[in-house]
Amino acid sequence: MLQQPYHSRPCAWAAELLRNVGLRPGRRAQPSGTIAGRALPAACVAALVAAGCLAGPVREARPQALISGPPAQDTTLVMPLYLPPTRGATALSSLISAQAQYRAAQGFLVQSAAIARKINAEAVEQELENCLRAVEVYFETRLKNRQYRAQLNPGFLQREERRQRMMRDKVTKYYQFALKGDETRMLNWLLNELSGPLLAVQCADRNRWLMKEIDFPLARGDIQHIRLTDRGSSGGKNLVFRASDARVLNTVWPRVLLSPEFDDARHSFELARDMLLEKLAALAPGQSLDYEVGQEVLQAVDKLLVTLENVYPKKRRRDPQTFIEYNTAKRYIRSLLAGVCRALETNDRRLFDGSYRFEGATVVDLLGHLYQSGLEFAPPEPGDEGTYEKLFVAMREIYLRLVDERALPGLD
Repeated sequence: MLQQPYHSRPCAWAAELLRNVGLRPGRRAQPSGTIAGRALPAACVAALVAAGCLAGPVREARPQALISGPPAQDTTLVMPLYLPPTRGATALSSLISAQAQYRAAQGFLVQSAAIARKINAEAVEQELENCLRAVEVYFETRLKNRQYRAQLNPGFLQREERRQRMMRDKVTKYYQFALKGDETRMLNWLLNELSGPLLAVQCADRNRWLMKEIDFPLARGDIQHIRLTDRGSSGGKNLVFRASDARVLNTVWPRVLLSPEFDDARHSFELARDMLLEKLAALAPGQSLDYEVGQEVLQAVDKLLVTLENVYPKKRRRDPQTFIEYNTAKRYIRSLLAGVCRALETNDRRLFDGSYRFEGATVVDLLGHLYQSGLEFAPPEPGDEGTYEKLFVAMREIYLRLVDERALPGLD
C-alpha cells in the first residue's frame, strides 16, 4: 500500500509551534495584551504560510506506473502566477491575497490583450498574403491561358515568322523542292530579301569586284521569257508584261480563242486596246482618260465572254475535255478584264510608254531594275518555266553569298 506523501500529512512541527505560542489547530488565537504577544502568533502564521503548511490539502501524486485507463481530467484552476492561498488567516492576509490576485488578474488581462492583438495582426497579415496570392494566381492563370492559346492558334506575326523560316529553309537546305510549288512566290521572296544587300553592295565602291564575282549573265532569249507585273493587288488587278518590251495588255491568245468563231471578238478587242494604250500614253500629267474610250475596251472584253458562252453552251460543257477548254479560255478573258481595269485606274504612265523595259544583261541588273521600278515577277506562261528555274538558281547563289550566314537558323 502506498504511503501518504510527507507534504500531505499534518505538520507535527507546525502543531507543536502553535501550542508553544498558545494556539491549537482549529482554535482562534486569544488576544494578548502586549505587542510581542500579538506579533509572535502573526509571525508563526506567516512562517507557516510561507512553508505551505496552511495552504490546504494538496492532491496526491499517483505513480505513473499504477495509473490505468485514460488520465483523469485536471480541473484545477491554473493561474498565470502561482500565489499561496493565504486568505482566511487574518484580515491583513486576506487583503494582501486579494490585492495580489487583483494585480495578477490585471497582468493576465494585459497579457491576454497582447496575445489577442498579436493573433489579430497575424490574421490580418495572412489575409493580405491570401489576397496577394489570389491576384498572382489569377494573372498566372490568364498568362498560361494566353500562352497555350498562342501555341494552338498563333497570331499573325508568329505565323509570318514561321513562314519566313520555312522559306529560308527551302532556299538554303531544301532548294530541290522549292520549284515544285509556286516558283513565282520563291523568286519574289528572294527579290525582297536581296533588295537591301544588293543596294548596299552597289553603293560601296570597294565591293565592285564582289558584284562581278556573284553576277550571272542573262541571254536575250531568257529575257523574253521573263514576265513582270506592277504589283497591283487590288482585287487581283495587275498589268503583266514581258521584260524585253514592257508592252501591257499584250495578248497571247490560247488555242481555244484562236478558232474562227472568235475572230470578230478578238479583232474588236485588239483595236480597242491599241486605242486605249495610245490615249493613255498621250495623256499629260493631271489629265484623265475619256469615258468612251474605257467603255469601248470593256465592251470588247464583254463581247469575248458572250462569244465564249455561245460557242460553248451549257450542254456542250458536260464533256470533261470541252469543259477544260472552256475554263481555260474564260480564265484568260478574265485576266484581260483585270488588266484593262488596272490600266484605267492606275496613274503610273510609265506602264504605257515603255519605261519599264529591261535594258540590262545580268541577273543583278534585273534585280536592280525590279527594285528601282517597284516591279516583281509574274507567273510564267507555258514555255517560260526553264528560264524561271535558271533565275532561281542564280538568285539563290547570290543570296547565299551576300546574306550573312549567321542570320540563317540551321544553315551549316
